[in-house]
Formats: sequence, C-alpha cells, structure tokens
Amino acid sequence: MSSSSRARALSVVAAGLTVTALFAATISVPASATPMPIPTPSSAKLKLPDGTAASRVIPGRYLVETAATPLSRGGSKFANQSATKSTTSAATAAGAKIGTSYSELWSGVSVTATDAQIKVLAQSPSVKAVYPVLRVALPKTTKTATKVSSALDQIAALGVGQDGTGIKVGVIDTGIDYNNVDLQGSGTNDETKDFGASAPRVKFGYDFVGDTYNPDSTDESDWTPHADAYPDDCEGHGTHVAGIIGAKGTGDGDSTTGVAPNVTFGAYRVFGCEGSTDTALILSALNRAKADKMNVVNLSLGSDFDSWPSYPDAVAVANLAKAGVVVAVAAGNSGDTGLFSAGTPAVGAGVISVASYEPTLIRTKAIEVNGVKYPYTPVEATADAPADNATQLELRVASAVYACNSNGPLAPVPAGTALLIKRGGTTPATACAFSEKVANAVAAGAEAAVIYNSVPDLDSFTAARDGEPDFGIPAISIGGTHGTNLANLIGTGSNTMTWMDVQADLPNPEGGQISTSSSAGLAADLSLVPTISAPGANIYSTLPIEQGGHGNLSGTSMAAPYIAGAVALLLQAKPTLRGQPAVAAQQLYATAVPVAKSTEAGVTTRPEGVFRQGSGLVNVAGALNAGVTAAPSTLKLGEGKSHVVTVKLTNKTAQKLTYTASRLSGVSAVASTSGTSMGTTTPLYGFSEVGFKVYSKAITIKPGKTVKVKVKLTAPSVLAGRAGLLYGGWVQFGTTGAGNTVSVPFAGVRGDYQAVKVLNGFKPVVDAQGHTWTLPAVGFFDNNGNLTPDYLATHTFDPSSGDSPVMLYHLDYPASDVQLKVTNTRTKKSYDAVIDWSTYNRNTGKASSKSTHLYKQPRDAVYQGFYFDGGVYHKGHVYGLETGTYTLQLRVLKPLGTASKSKHWETYTSKPIHILSTIG
Repeated sequence: MSSSSRARALSVVAAGLTVTALFAATISVPASATPMPIPTPSSAKLKLPDGTAASRVIPGRYLVETAATPLSRGGSKFANQSATKSTTSAATAAGAKIGTSYSELWSGVSVTATDAQIKVLAQSPSVKAVYPVLRVALPKTTKTATKVSSALDQIAALGVGQDGTGIKVGVIDTGIDYNNVDLQGSGTNDETKDFGASAPRVKFGYDFVGDTYNPDSTDESDWTPHADAYPDDCEGHGTHVAGIIGAKGTGDGDSTTGVAPNVTFGAYRVFGCEGSTDTALILSALNRAKADKMNVVNLSLGSDFDSWPSYPDAVAVANLAKAGVVVAVAAGNSGDTGLFSAGTPAVGAGVISVASYEPTLIRTKAIEVNGVKYPYTPVEATADAPADNATQLELRVASAVYACNSNGPLAPVPAGTALLIKRGGTTPATACAFSEKVANAVAAGAEAAVIYNSVPDLDSFTAARDGEPDFGIPAISIGGTHGTNLANLIGTGSNTMTWMDVQADLPNPEGGQISTSSSAGLAADLSLVPTISAPGANIYSTLPIEQGGHGNLSGTSMAAPYIAGAVALLLQAKPTLRGQPAVAAQQLYATAVPVAKSTEAGVTTRPEGVFRQGSGLVNVAGALNAGVTAAPSTLKLGEGKSHVVTVKLTNKTAQKLTYTASRLSGVSAVASTSGTSMGTTTPLYGFSEVGFKVYSKAITIKPGKTVKVKVKLTAPSVLAGRAGLLYGGWVQFGTTGAGNTVSVPFAGVRGDYQAVKVLNGFKPVVDAQGHTWTLPAVGFFDNNGNLTPDYLATHTFDPSSGDSPVMLYHLDYPASDVQLKVTNTRTKKSYDAVIDWSTYNRNTGKASSKSTHLYKQPRDAVYQGFYFDGGVYHKGHVYGLETGTYTLQLRVLKPLGTASKSKHWETYTSKPIHILSTIG
C-alpha cells in the first residue's frame, strides 16, 4: 500500500477490517541525524467531520468553506459573493472543478479535485476549511407485508379540527410518488403528471440526483448526479414518509390517511433508485427548501454516533431552524448498539429529534388458535399464506423446538400440519438460520412453519438461500410471548390453526414501548436527544404505485414524519407559531406523554429512560389545546449529583391557574463492565427515584403572566459506584383547574463525566484473516493488504514507503480529543505525533500544534483508528523520525474534559515497535 492511498483518519469494521483512503501525504525529508522538517505538500485546512467513517468519504469531492457568515445568520450578501468569487477563482487556478455555491445556510462551494489540487486550494486566504463530501446511507427500515393502522389515535390526532391547510412541508428524501391516489395523484405512473404549481399536493421540489445516482456503486459513472425538475420516487422511502405526514385516503380498503392530510408538499429528492446520497446534495436540498418557504422540513436520514455536530449539513440544519423553519429529524436506528448512538443532524441545536414508539394496536393478518388471534409477519422467501379466514391446519410443536440440523431430523408429521418452531438454538453456537428451520419443517412433511421470536417482539425475518428457489410452504413469524403461550397450550398434542385475513385492532406484542432499534442518547455534550417520540413501528403508508401503492415500514424514519405532520396541525391552528420553531417544539414537549413501559428486563414496569424517549409520546390534541407552557422546554443537567434549576411557566389563557410541581423518574443506565459484554454497547439498566425538592408549594399564574419555579433534582442511587450513570425524568406541573398538565424532561450524568472509562475493549474478535484482536492495538497491512495485529511487536514499519503503524481503539464514550505520543526507547525522547495534516503548509514547512489532535470524536459502534506516518511536531515544525525502536502512547481526553488536568486523560502504551527512518 502506497502512502498516497492511505488515510489520515479511518474507521475499522470488525468483519473484514477494511481501511479506506481519505487524504494522502507523502513523507520525504532531508537526511539528518535528528528529526527535520517535512517539506512536501500535505492537507492544509482539510477537515474531517467528527467521527467520520472513512468508507463514507466520496473520493475527489469536497465542500470548501469560506470565511463569510451565512445569510440566515445575518451575513452580508456582498461579503458572501466576494468570498465565493475569491474561492472559485482559487479553485479554478488550482485546476479544481466548481460545483454548487452556498450562502444561505452555510457559506462555501462544492468542488471536484485531486489530492494535489485540493491541497493547493486549501491554502488560499479565502478558504476557512475543507471537508470531504460524505455518503449518507438511506436509514435502515424493516419491511413487512402486513397491514397496520396509521396510529393517529395513538397520538391524539383524530378529530382535532385541523388538516394542515396552508402549511408547506418539505420532505428531503428519495422523492415522492405524487401519482399515488392517496396523495391525490392521477394513479397514472408518469413523473410529468401531478407535480408543480397547479398540482393538487406536491407543488414544490426538485430532483437533485436522477435515477442512476448511486455513490455506493463500483461504476464511477453512477457517482454523477443527473438533476431534473421532477422529484418522482423510485425507491419508496420518501413516498412512505410523505404518506405519514399527509396522505388523504380515498376510503377504500387499501387507502391510508396521514396526520395532516391537506398540507402542501415540497419533494426534494437526494437519493437515486438505489444506494446512498451525499452531504453536498443534502445542503442543496436544505437551501432549496428554505427558498421555497417551507414551514416544516422532515429529514428521515442521518449519521448515527456523530454526536459532536460540526459538519456543514449539521450546521445548515441548525441554521435552518434558526431561520424559522421547524426541522424534524429521525433519531436513528442503532438502539441495539446501546447508549450515545444517536447522531447528526438529530443532535443539532433547535432540531426536533424523534424516537420510534410501538403502537399498542395494529391492523394485520393473523392466525387464530383456540379463539385467540396472533398477529404475524410473513417470512421472506416463503409461499404466501392463504389468509382467507377459512383454511385450517393442525398446529404442533416441532419435535426439536429449534428445528436446527444440530438437533437431528424432525419427527415426521401428518398431512395438514403446521409446525411451531422457536428462533435461535439450544446455545448461541448452535443457533441456525431461518432457511435451515424451514427446510427441516418441509423435510418433516409440514405444510407451514410458525416461527416465534426469542424475545416478546414481533419481528421480520428472511429464509432466502443464495441461488436457490423460495420455499414452497408459507412460513410466518410471531412474537415470543405469543409463541411461548401457544407452545404451552399445545403441549404434545395439536390445536386447529386458521389463516385469518387482515384483522382490526390486534394487540401489538411489543406495544406501548419505545422500539428496541430506536437510537439512544444523550448527545456528546449531554444535551437531550431524542427529544420526543412518535409511532415508528409497523407503519402502513403510501409507496410508489409501481410497488403496489401501499406497504409497511418500521424505523425512526417513520416516526419523524408523524412529528412533521403534528407540527403542521399546530402551525395551522396557531399561526403566531409560524417562524418560531423553538416555541412550537415547546408546545409539543410540554404536552407529550411519558412512555411508561421500558424495554429492558428488570425495569419493564418503569418509565422508559428519557435518553431513549425524550419528552415522551407526542400528544397532538394536548399541544393544540395547551394554554400553559414551560421554558426551557428541556432541562440539560450536565454532570454532577444535584442541580437547582428554574422553570418558567407562562399562562396564555384568560384564567388564573394554580399548579403544583412533582417529578416522574425514568429508568437509568450505565455501561456494563462484565468480561464478555462491556461498555455502552451493552449497558446495565436500573431504577430508583430521582431526588426532588420544589421551593414553591403552590404556583399561581395570572392570565398572560409568567412565574418562575425553582426545583432541586438529585441523581438516583441505583447502580451506586458506577461512573457515567445516565438518568432523567420529568418535572411535572399539574392542576385541578382548567389548565393543562405541563411536563419538562430532564437528563444528566451522575457524578463526574470525566470518570468514565473511554478506552474500553471488546471481547476478542477474530477477523476474516483469522487474526485475534483486542483493543487498543497497533496493526499493519500485510502483503495481501490485510490489516494485521502486531501483538508480538515483530513487524518493522517503513512509513516512507507507505507501511505505517495503524493505531486502533474503541471509544466507549464520546471523546473531547485524541492524541498520540511517540517515545524513542533508546534516547527516552518523546514527541507529539502528527495525526491530522490539516494545518501543514507546504510552502513554509510549518504546521500548527492542531496537527497533533483529532479533537472531538464520537463513541463508535466497533472501533476506529488512524495512521502514524512517522511525522512529529515541535515548535511549529514537522519532523521525521530516525530509525529506531519506539513506543506509541494513545492519549484520549474524556468527554468534556479539561486538557490541563492529567486525570481527565486516559492512555494506552504499545509494546516497543521498530520504525525505519522517515528522514530521506
């Protein structure tokens, strides 16, 4: 691997351990017995977004920030034009290709350039910083073939007297199929119909990409957007989102109605038919949405874990909210990875970040056994179930309940039998694929397979087999509790099972809780994320007509549009809230209903953690009718044990109201420290009450007046002695009079946030090459390009030829800084390693001390790392190393830590490694 193909920062995935290039810097220095300045070009002003995965970087494309202030933040149009002109001139002189210019929400231009060209451009006085353009993947969603209600009753959005008339909602997504009849289209699949100023619903928008755009493709020709005027949707995600916001159903059996069925849509298409989008396109869409004067913008997209927002699109979204547009953003679908998994732009200032809630009742197909209906989802790659309310089979428990090959062949069953099978295996090591379970059911003579989950949830599975046809029998999945109940009912006998068509108002096995996949907070700076919850699981909505017109998806992508629709109703009912996103959010948060059922074992009877649900489940009717609100709308407690806070209550009614204050405590969580599963990826949950004291027993508020209420909140004692406990709850104000209940969520970290263990390792991982890894570790690339651990410290590194040490580590919490110290074991001299070349100036050979820092980094899902190229910093210069044996000390500054305090740093020191001279 040559030095020109390596990265200044990287992200490593456990399976495969791949590293992708970001920026290059070749080290070539004069011969010297001591370190000498490195005179060759490197990346000046090049910025990496916080915690960026290298695989997200699109080679050769950059966002170049100018020093001008965005117009939405009071910047001068003349100053922006001047800065843009200077930067585009410098880019042209460097040989770069100019793309889009931005000034409204973020100031800069997009360019296409080689490494050499961007390094030259970065040194222009008009350039403030250079960022790589990043891929943004379409959020993970779960598709099912069942039909589920829109859950409008769950959020008190029925019969509220509003429909979104006069409110414009922008959807930045895969586009919208405006031909769909539930979006008041013609039903004809024609992108030129049903769109534009004279169209019934989708009057605004633009296609920034075209069908073939796909930055994930191996064909570079697919990386080029082909914009056009028609933002029609061929993927489906955006149409589903739009239907939740504002479908207006025809009333037939397949139709659906959204939250605000008369809003006007803007469709801003940033995804092709397949693959990801990129951050430059999102910037363009945000600018277009503002120019089209959208009142609300929905972004069911984002980047999990990026919890230190500084990248251009995160800044732009925050500026959009500052400019008066309500922004609803999906919190993310990485809840299975634990705490601090929510990312940008959901963590942006002023953004409404949305968690996914499980509706308590669903409309779905079912099986009926002994008079009880059990909802199911079809297992992919199996035959369709009859679902005719008549066809029957005899349901029996499989002779080996897991039906894996390791259990031996299943006992033959009579004709007309369905087999009840459990997900997983007798041990984790013997668990088998769904295809194996269904194949064994077929071999036993079964005519159907009913697979029940290992947890209470209803889930979706596939039995697909590479290169083989689908199974000829239907297979379905049901919730774990339902499956256990059926197994107990049946015992060693059988019961008649009837295939039912769509059934109304069946209990959702996991109803009334936050979806387990919904990303958890807090943000790295301990601000609250998510901030509110909405239905996001098994949501039936519109799809492109070429995909059947309707279908189900699950995820926070489905939750965010419920909030966008709710805001549209609120802005219609209360026009004075238009242009005031913070006040609109205040109405929603103050009236949300805390979710009382946690998903975690041992605390399921307690309210879900605030860091998973925010203020609670949105209550549209409550928000519309609220006459009393609170400020601040959320309480950021930060770190420590006790906090005295002041809440201001404002009475907008015509009556004098009297309130009393109380608190409701939520579940707390702390990082696990067990040997096999540890850290914030597998947190421990517990519950005890948050201490509470109010300094005003009775709170009287006159009409039109505001009163201040001082309360004291003390962290709970649960999981005592554990550092980094996340806790929270709600300060609630109740009244026996005509006023509404007001709820203010709070969250914080008990004790010292800087006491957490950041450099946690994982259980040893064996990669695709058979290497065993524990973390932190130093690795190298072997002759086959595989990243290999240097546990025995026997490898000789030659950075000048591209063979550099790779420092790998896992951050279990967000970090405020990352540095590397290099020590010569013979001379005992220590040097600060250059790990960010963004300040290196090729003309002067000088660099800033910033080159030795990565600064704010987020918690990661697996692990991350960077190269050490043999460059070290001293008094404004970068030097090469002489041949010798060195130790590498990784230094991590704990979250919100103080750099001057040694106890706020966590370190790891490698074994001595041999490095050849980087002095040419």
